[in-house]
Amino acid sequence: MDIFLKLSVATSSCYKMQCNSGSQFMPPSACTLLVNDTMYLNPCDPDYSCQIGFETSYCIPNVEMPTALSYPGEPCKKTLDCKYGKCKYGYCQGKEEKKSCSLDGECSPGLYCKTGICTQLLSVGESPCITDFDCVNSAGCLSGTCVSYFSLENGATISQCSGQFSYFCQSGTCWQNQCIEPLISSNSIPTPCDDYTTCTSNITSNGMIFYSDCVCGNNQYGTKYCSLFAGDDYYFLFLSSMGNWLSSEVSGLCNTVRRFDSDCIKQFWDKPNYQELMLYYIKTNYYPQIQANDDCVKDIYTSFYWDLIEEITFARMATLGIAIVLAFA
Repeated sequence: MDIFLKLSVATSSCYKMQCNSGSQFMPPSACTLLVNDTMYLNPCDPDYSCQIGFETSYCIPNVEMPTALSYPGEPCKKTLDCKYGKCKYGYCQGKEEKKSCSLDGECSPGLYCKTGICTQLLSVGESPCITDFDCVNSAGCLSGTCVSYFSLENGATISQCSGQFSYFCQSGTCWQNQCIEPLISSNSIPTPCDDYTTCTSNITSNGMIFYSDCVCGNNQYGTKYCSLFAGDDYYFLFLSSMGNWLSSEVSGLCNTVRRFDSDCIKQFWDKPNYQELMLYYIKTNYYPQIQANDDCVKDIYTSFYWDLIEEITFARMATLGIAIVLAFA
């Protein structure tokens, strides 16, 4: 599940976003108000949330969001917590090997639904596979054979290359069905831009120039920024962290369709590694939106990022404090 919503998109012009210092009248309980090209912001009280998405948005009482249903192998408290099967011994029970099935998600971790029967996932090098979900969680299906993620060197031929990205390439980068060295922004980041022509990579191919998107930020100047290439630091760190998860033993505790799902990753990976993965995920996918945020933007639009930063910082300080105490014990 993609747990975050895109906050803005590439457009010809962007809103300026700033705290309302009192210069602009805002209706009672309003948290955002668009006037010309400026979005004025007024954070809600702690028990309320801003219902963003409108030119004038209002604070509404906080509502506890329903918990997503757990898949086989994931923790539960009662059967109603499970998408499939019963809750037993604190975990959702999936269908075992050789049991009848209709969907991959019904089977226990380590299995997939093959022609209506829960069957062992194919190992690396085995075939035939149809989708990634036929293969062990550390591998995907490439041309009918299970291939480890991030295993193919530059120059390797692949049948799947979307948006210059492939999970099969060591670099995470591909072009014309080949793995290539990772693209890196030719300008220092963050890179302000007016349109995509500023967002170039350091690599060209037969006269072809690679561009990233020029995306609206969430800042008081209405500045747009270039999105990242796979070779840029935070994107590279995200791919490295995702590779560590997929190749870990605990990734196999997730149902095959949940290998990339943040909810399952959170359940089974240790907290520091999970937080690191999510931090790099956000920096990779929302890089333009988290630049030059003022306090009101942080509260209303990008709290998912700044709350995570605070949580990680607190955990590191606590760990450092324990280490100091032990050193002097």
